[in-house]
Amino acid sequence: MNDIVLENLKKEDICMFKNKLQESFIFGAKKYFGENISDKIPEEKDIDESLNLDGVHSYHLVLDNEKIGGAIVEINNKTNHNELHFFFIYPEHQNKKIGYLSWKAIENKYPHTKTWTCYTPYFEKRNINFYVNKCGFHIVAFYNQYNKLEGINSGPEEFFKFEKAVNN
Repeated sequence: MNDIVLENLKKEDICMFKNKLQESFIFGAKKYFGENISDKIPEEKDIDESLNLDGVHSYHLVLDNEKIGGAIVEINNKTNHNELHFFFIYPEHQNKKIGYLSWKAIENKYPHTKTWTCYTPYFEKRNINFYVNKCGFHIVAFYNQYNKLEGINSGPEEFFKFEKAVNN
């Protein structure tokens, strides 16, 4: 297997990128909720909001000249406290260790990072396992009806915040 390449997202690819992101997230949600998911998740407005933030970089994940996933990261070059907004592997490429290799490619792209932060829904046990047991993140918060994250009006009702301290 060759290395994962991070290919910058081009304007003409944004629609396809968002569709593949939603397809990948829905694939995971169906494992938990069943086939009765009619809404697009995440909502397009949430993806657009991330894509338009200052310091955001969006990538196709490419393996052997084939797009196999994507990522949206927010990079703060002053503090080096960076955030993974969205990270996804197309359903047909899951369970092949591509996710871990893709994450390592992202980490290698930003070697000055001090911390990475990301969020994932409570029901996404595969993601929780991936971030904690494969990538070295730690759960630092659990958001729910008793502990709401300010400014979040859409998305899952229960989710975890993960952080990973990077030793440079």
